Amino acid sequence: MLIDTDLIFDEIQGYEFYHKCEVKAVIDDKVKGEDGEILEFYENIEYLIEEFDEVIVLRKKLTLMELEDFRDYIEKKGDIEILKTIDKQIEEAKLAGACITFACLHNDSFYDLHVFRD
Repeated sequence: MLIDTDLIFDEIQGYEFYHKCEVKAVIDDKVKGEDGEILEFYENIEYLIEEFDEVIVLRKKLTLMELEDFRDYIEKKGDIEILKTIDKQIEEAKLAGACITFACLHNDSFYDLHVFRD
């Protein structure tokens, strides 16, 4: 898979490679990978990602301060659904000192993941 990183440079800063897989099934906002991985997106991607496509999973460690700053930004935008997820991540960061988040690359597109299970 070739990805033009110039197009998504700002989005991938701070992330590191974590996993690569072939897509076996796509239903609404969920993707199942070849080894049983589950990727849950914040949006319906059923018509953006297809069976047998390759996806790359990236991960990033966020500190409590980064999460709280991000929460303030999302709160100003008024996205209540994402706020719930960020609040859970803040609680996790308070216990562990940081929180791991995941993102996905597919055909020069960057998607934040709601959940990644391998």
